[in-house]
Amino acid sequence: MESLRSTDIDFGVAPLPMLPGGKQPRSLLSIRGLFVNSYTKYPIAAKMFAEFASNADNLKTRFEMTGQIPPQKDFVNDPALEANPGVKAFLEQAIHADPLPSIPEAGTLWVPSFAALSSIWSKGEDPKKALDRMVEQMKTAMKTNNQ
Repeated sequence: MESLRSTDIDFGVAPLPMLPGGKQPRSLLSIRGLFVNSYTKYPIAAKMFAEFASNADNLKTRFEMTGQIPPQKDFVNDPALEANPGVKAFLEQAIHADPLPSIPEAGTLWVPSFAALSSIWSKGEDPKKALDRMVEQMKTAMKTNNQ
């Protein structure tokens, strides 16, 4: 969202709308992670970095600097996050989200998704046509990867 704020694009963020019958749609959820290697020659420094990067004060500072939502439940009701309408919408939808599977097959979803959204956004393609093509590309990719 931060990169969009520096443009002239008027945008908003909202939770997914209710489906017919009042059913809440599910979405996928992923978070950014930082990792330290257990085989490092500097295990004490690695532990210190992990503690530094994941403590509440530094996660809040990172949010203030980058707009990246802290990956800890403690921040769900934080006034700074609730004051940001885009972040608030993401957090509202996160309640109805499932973790993105950490499997290689999930990678087959990204290229068709980005291509469809780009075609709709940049070329004005009919959304149904672009999304139908996206689904077919995903099915083909998954079928090909499972052989």
